[in-house]
Amino acid sequence: MLEKYQIHIGGSVEKALKGQYDLDIKKVLTEAWQHNKQDKGILLLGIFLTVAISLAAISLSTPFSSLEQLMLAQRQMDPFLALLVTLFITPIMAGLNMIGVRKSLGAPVQVNDLFKYVPSILLLGVTELAVGLLVNLGLSLLIIPGIYLLITTVFAIPLVSEKRATPLKAIWISIRAVNHKLPQFILLFLIVIGLMLLCILTMGIAYIWVGPFYFNVKGVIYRNLFGAVIRFNQNNDNNKGQGNNESVFEA
Repeated sequence: MLEKYQIHIGGSVEKALKGQYDLDIKKVLTEAWQHNKQDKGILLLGIFLTVAISLAAISLSTPFSSLEQLMLAQRQMDPFLALLVTLFITPIMAGLNMIGVRKSLGAPVQVNDLFKYVPSILLLGVTELAVGLLVNLGLSLLIIPGIYLLITTVFAIPLVSEKRATPLKAIWISIRAVNHKLPQFILLFLIVIGLMLLCILTMGIAYIWVGPFYFNVKGVIYRNLFGAVIRFNQNNDNNKGQGNNESVFEA
């Protein structure tokens, strides 16, 4: 007989909103680096897809042949086309985020996980647009508010994906939770900036490790803050010599 079980691993929204979570940066980075040694190819594939979609859209709007022209073309992209790019990319970004969470839970990952949240494309797109609007508004107000919102809204997309939160609630939960340990998150943000500079200095080669590492770091922190559920299907047939156990990640 097939019986279903579920285990909650990590923190919870309630505890995160009260600041009752651990954020040891050294431990987070160490664990994320261990996860980075496995299934890096799937994360790289997702990252490549998001970059390819973006570049294809920009080239359709304004052809470019250099990095300077690319930056200019990105700023001049047609707003409707930019909206479509956001809608196409955001579900894949959600998949990348949740693959990081899966790995932090010890659950298996596969290529299909990149596209698991395509059915939620509109909800995720609205969330990303709302976050982008807030960040851009903050950047226009002396820059600092924009950087603050960029840091504090980092978990909005995975909260919509995994907790099924509405866009505004996900943004609110993310900001409230991050505020409790804001200095640590600022330090992590600076570390990420440093890693991105390393990618530039190595002509993008370092991104082979930095890109997946970023999502693994987010996955470990998300687990520590909000937790996630693993469901198990267990075959308890007494007529069999040994059980046939199958674990399924629920997100």
